[in-house]
Amino acid sequence: MSIKLALHINDQHPTLRFAAEELRRFLGSGVFVPEADANGVLPQRDFYTGYAQSLGIDRAGVYASAMTLLDDADSQARYELPNVGFSFVGCWGQEGLGYYGVFQHEKVTDVQAKYTQALDLLRICAQTTTNPDGQVYLTFLINRVFATATYLQAIDAATGLQPICNGRTPDQLKPSEQIAVRAICNQALALMERYMEIHAEALPDRGCEGTLISFYYTPPAVLKRIRAEYGSGQVISSAAVPFDAPPSPIA
Repeated sequence: MSIKLALHINDQHPTLRFAAEELRRFLGSGVFVPEADANGVLPQRDFYTGYAQSLGIDRAGVYASAMTLLDDADSQARYELPNVGFSFVGCWGQEGLGYYGVFQHEKVTDVQAKYTQALDLLRICAQTTTNPDGQVYLTFLINRVFATATYLQAIDAATGLQPICNGRTPDQLKPSEQIAVRAICNQALALMERYMEIHAEALPDRGCEGTLISFYYTPPAVLKRIRAEYGSGQVISSAAVPFDAPPSPIA
C-alpha cells in the first residue's frame, strides 16, 4: 500500500486520523517519500531506487536489484522452507530428524543462491558508497545477508541426513552409517558456528542478541541431539519427555 493511499484510508476513519496527522508531520521532515501511480501503487524497483538515493547509496540500480532478489528469496523461503528461520526447539524436533527431515536440498540451494547473488550486489554498492548513513546501513545489511547465506549452507549440509535416517530409528543404522551421520552433523554444525560468529559481528540492540541466543538453543541443539542419537544408535531419553507447547505447523 502506498503512503498516499494509506493517508487517504486513515483520514476516512476517526480512530486513525491522528496517526495520519503524525505520519504527515514525519514526512515533512525530509525523508524519502516515493510517488505512487494513479492507483496508489508504487513499483517495487522504484521504491528501492528512491530509498537508496535517500541514504546516499551509490549504484542505486544495483541496490534495487539486490533488494528485489532478497524479496524473492524471502517469499520462496516462506513457502518452500517453512519455519527455517523460526527458532523453537519444540517445533524443530524432540525426536527423529524433526525439521531436518523436511527441508529439500534443491529448494534450500535455490534460496541460498539468491541470497548469495544479492550479497554480491550489495558489496558492489558498499565499495563506492561514501555517505555515512548509507555505509552504516549497508554494513549491517551485508552482515545479515552473509549470515543468512551461511546458515542456509548449514541447512543444506544437514539435508544429507535424510537418505540415511528418514523412516529409521537410531538403532537401525549400521556403524558405517553412524560415522556418516556424525560427519554430516559436524559439517553442518561448523557452518552454524560460522553463522553465529558473523551474526555476532553486528549486535546494535538487545533484539539482535535475542535472535542469536534463540538460534543457539534450537537448530544446533537439535542437530547435536541427532548426532548423539543417530551417531551412536542410542535414543536420548530426555528428548521424548512430553511438554506443553503448540504443535509444529509443518509436522
